[in-house]
Amino acid sequence: MKRCIVILLLGSIAGAAVLAYNFWAFCCGRCTLGHFLIFGPFEKTMIGLVLFAALCLVAIKVFRRRKLASNHCRCGELLSDNWAFCPECGSPRR
Repeated sequence: MKRCIVILLLGSIAGAAVLAYNFWAFCCGRCTLGHFLIFGPFEKTMIGLVLFAALCLVAIKVFRRRKLASNHCRCGELLSDNWAFCPECGSPRR
């Protein structure tokens, strides 16, 4: 839970920094409102890379959960590879 809070806090700080820089650039006349809606090749590449990284992280998390679920019973007992039933509750292996 602490890790999620830290990640959320760091993301919020990064987002606030980006918004502050964009507001400063707009106030100083470096850009217009139209610039905020236009994505160049660099921005498109970065958005694509972030989406790809997020997809990879989701795939890794799903794979790990499935692997963990196949080694454990519904009651939480760790099952050996050659067991067909749980020794604690007697339920069949998933």
